[in-house]
Amino acid sequence: MKKINSSQDLQTAIFMLEQKRNAQRKEIENEVEQIHKRLSVANVFKSTLRNIVGGDSIGTKAASSALGFGSGLIAQRLVAGKSAGIFKRLLGTLVQIAVTGLVAKNSDKAVSKGVEIGKKVFG
Repeated sequence: MKKINSSQDLQTAIFMLEQKRNAQRKEIENEVEQIHKRLSVANVFKSTLRNIVGGDSIGTKAASSALGFGSGLIAQRLVAGKSAGIFKRLLGTLVQIAVTGLVAKNSDKAVSKGVEIGKKVFG
């Protein structure tokens, strides 16, 4: 970077840095939007369906995948809400994927906990 000797040079340097910042901001926003599209509910659902078809016990895998998928959707809504900004939606999607994976892998534990809670609540 060249040495700044006058106010005109300073204004030019500020303008150039603002342009660079705006370009970087746009690039980051585009990347975040692409990530959000890749992690959308439809893509997660497709992946879940692929896991169901490729397994041993289709019924068991279907139930655990459905439980995981439903839990992930609920978690996403709790984190992101209905009218969230792009970063909050991305965070919600990441939480959704994490919860979906955890619940689907540990579905028997999740079901037993759900039964326990149901007995306590309903009696």
